[in-house]
Parts: sequence; C-alpha cells; structure tokens
Amino acid sequence: MVVAWIMVFLIILTIIVGVLVSKKILEPFYHAIEEIKKFSLKNNRPMSLMKTETEEFKSLNRFLLKMSESSKKDYHLLEELSENTSHELQTPLASIKGKIELLMDSDLSEKQLLTLSSMNDELDRLSSINQSLILLAKLEHFEKSESNHINFSELLSERLQYFEDIFEIQNLSLTRNIREEVYLNFDENLAIIVINNLINNAKRHNIENGKITVTLTEDYFEISNTGNPPTIPTEELFKRFKRGNPDQNSIGIGLALVKKILEIYDTEITYHFENNFHTLKINFIK
Repeated sequence: MVVAWIMVFLIILTIIVGVLVSKKILEPFYHAIEEIKKFSLKNNRPMSLMKTETEEFKSLNRFLLKMSESSKKDYHLLEELSENTSHELQTPLASIKGKIELLMDSDLSEKQLLTLSSMNDELDRLSSINQSLILLAKLEHFEKSESNHINFSELLSERLQYFEDIFEIQNLSLTRNIREEVYLNFDENLAIIVINNLINNAKRHNIENGKITVTLTEDYFEISNTGNPPTIPTEELFKRFKRGNPDQNSIGIGLALVKKILEIYDTEITYHFENNFHTLKINFIK
C-alpha cells in the first residue's frame, strides 16, 4: 500500500510538473495565438509577439510578422485600387454619357437616335456594374459594429413610399404587412442597399398587373412577387452575373450584393418559387 500511494503521488506530481513546464515553454505560442485573434487589417497596430530563445518559436514569430505586414500591404493596395478605379472610370463614363445626350438632341435620323439610345443604356449598365463591383470589394473588409441599432420598420416604410409611383406606373399592386418598431443591429446604409435591391428585384422580375407583398415581423423580412418561373437553377441566383430572366435588363449583381451584406451579419437569405410567386426571405438572428 505504501508503494502504491508513493506511485500515485509520483504520477500526480509528474502530471502537475509537466503541465506547468509545458505552459511555461509554450507561453510564446499561446501569446502568438492571442495576437492573431486581435489582428485586424484596418488596424495599423503591429503584432506584438513575445521574445523567446526557442528557435521554432522565433521562426513562427518571423513568419507571423511577415504575413501580417504583407496582408496589410495587399489590403491597402486593394483599397487604393478600388477607390482609384471608381474615380477614374466614373469620370470618362459621365463624359461619354453627356456627349451622347448632346448628340441625341441634334437633328438625327430615327436609326441614329435608336443607336445612341442603346449606347446610353449600355453606359448606364456599365456604370452600375462598376459601382456594384467596387462595393462588393469593399464589403470583403467591412467590419460590423455592435452599436448600430436601426428602426428597420421605419426604414422599410420610407423605401416603399419612394417606389410607390414606380409601382403605379407599372400597374403593380403592393400589399404591406409591416410590424412597427422592429429594431435590428445593422448599418443603415447597408440596410438601404438590401431593401432597395430586393424591391428592385421584385419590380423587375414581375408581370403585367402583378403583385408584390412585403412582410416584416420580429423574426423575418419577406418579399414576394408574381412572375414567370426562373430559367436557371435557383441555387445560382445569388451568384454574380446570374439572372433569373435573361431577357430582363439586369446586371445580375443585386442578389449577390444582398447575400454578401447579410453574410457580414451572419444572416441567411432563402428563395423559393411556388404558385407563380417568387419569395425571398431573410431570417433575423436573435
């Protein structure tokens, strides 16, 4: 029994010493993990790694510092490229559009006017693609704030009021089921983009004398519209440059942009088609 208790004591002592020694030896490693968790591309603070005499940890620290600096450099280059691209492309596009509009006011034949009108529409589409792609690139590095609480009910009602005249022109009937005082942790500008894109999608892919139904509760936001069945697999609708109806004058980025914004807030959007109604539904995370 004495020998047995001595063996138990030695085993426990060995485990305790092993844990303490291991923790001391691996301290630079655990410190590096914490620094990786704190690392942010937007933050100019360099990684503060613990000094160590262990060659393996020295090598790890050198790699982490090199990787973090390289990532920040690439991020700032991409950010600068996005801003420069936006500025440099929008200026000539606006100039060309202005000259086309001047030509359209001239004494031209019907065929020439149709050609210029088609060119003007393509320029608008190109400008929209440029802005959407730049926004998608910026969203890759967008960091959400936990303090942004907006009245989604009020914002949705305002955007629907903006589209009412357009619905009337297209003979579309709108049904609202909006619960008041629904607050969400969401950036207001991004929320407007989500709402506008979903409403535009419901308007664009509708039929003559069609219907649009907008529903908002504490748990979800849903928008449905009448329309023809989709001509592509529904799982591809949220991909870039995928259009449910190729005949529509759409660039195919709207739903991809909505999905990307919702991913920032760990929120999913679903789609289904039933009884000639297209339905997009966003389930809120509680």
